[in-house]
Amino acid sequence: MSKFVVQRLAEHTERGNKWHLFTEHPDGARTTLGYHMKRTAAVTVARLLAGRRGKVEVRDKAVRIDAWRVA
Repeated sequence: MSKFVVQRLAEHTERGNKWHLFTEHPDGARTTLGYHMKRTAAVTVARLLAGRRGKVEVRDKAVRIDAWRVA
């Protein structure tokens, strides 16, 4: 079952967003759902999309997005 992940970005995007929201599937694939300025907004959206039985994971370790990972 896929899980919803909220990850902190090391640098702001062009629009000033700091949090990356995506789904992570068991096979390692990722689907980007969007970027958010505040952590609470990103977590709220993730919880709404996950529903009652879905899983939400928050990763506070900052990550740079400089290359796309191809699996």
